[in-house]
Amino acid sequence: MTKPKISILVPVYNGGEYLKKLIDNLQNQTFKDFEVILVEDSSTDDSMAFLQSRAKEDKRLKVIHRTEKGGTAIKGIVWGFPYCKGEYFLYMSQDDLIEKDTLEKLYNKAVQTGADIVVPNMVLFFDDGADHGGLCYDENKEIDSKEAFLLSLRWKVHAFNLRKMDMIKKVGFDDLYYNSDEYAARVHYFYANKVAFCNTKFFYRQDNPNAITKGKLKPFKFEVFLNALRLIDFSIKHSLQKHKEFSKFIRRTSRMYKHFCHNPSLQNFNKEETARLIEICDEFRKEFLALAWKSKRPLFILRALRSYFVKPKVKK
Repeated sequence: MTKPKISILVPVYNGGEYLKKLIDNLQNQTFKDFEVILVEDSSTDDSMAFLQSRAKEDKRLKVIHRTEKGGTAIKGIVWGFPYCKGEYFLYMSQDDLIEKDTLEKLYNKAVQTGADIVVPNMVLFFDDGADHGGLCYDENKEIDSKEAFLLSLRWKVHAFNLRKMDMIKKVGFDDLYYNSDEYAARVHYFYANKVAFCNTKFFYRQDNPNAITKGKLKPFKFEVFLNALRLIDFSIKHSLQKHKEFSKFIRRTSRMYKHFCHNPSLQNFNKEETARLIEICDEFRKEFLALAWKSKRPLFILRALRSYFVKPKVKK
């Protein structure tokens, strides 16, 4: 079989409310040469049955059932990536959507420019149809990998993009933390030959109450700070610590850490959750300070020293 031009990977868990819209959206694309790798993660609703039914009707839909529950999107990505056979890769959540011509425009742009990554405009999507903002780019602009990486630190360049498969295979993914997909997306930017932009829309849903990023604060969500450490370390190793986007990322990370540590919901954690929380925070505080000294940036050192004395407010 000839390999498809694009592999779209979608982790699935209890997606019944959204999966029909997603599959219909993809099947109505003007571009037809793609496959959809749907990684089913032990759903308790009818997601599996629905996907199997639709896959019988369309051979481009490939349902992969995890043998053990992963629980996060990145677990699904790591599990499903080896099944992707396309020349290009696109990640979508089960509740996201794209414009009818998005695949066509992204692919054509990639071929025309030779860019390893092509970024569409991104719309913060709610079912109410109102304008909630997003990110819009100049489709005539191209940027180099270093600029793309720095801009991605605070998501001025977002992660829902078309990526060259050969580039991803060289760099890879890991599922070390629950949001490691965000780490990988940024590193992919760094190793891309260049990044181009495309005038089409990716609809990033914001009103799914069951999304892992929504709901109550849990210990695993503190792993964002461990991933931040990896990004900081990566930046220093590649001599990027003098750039303003790096400094702004440091400021945002320290403020976010303080905000998390003072969240009232920490009082509701049980002993096991509290122990994990303290473990993560201790690791972050120590490594954040060590990286600050390594960077030799005075403001970074000051923020790290302040963060070092911030501990989560948990019940005694």
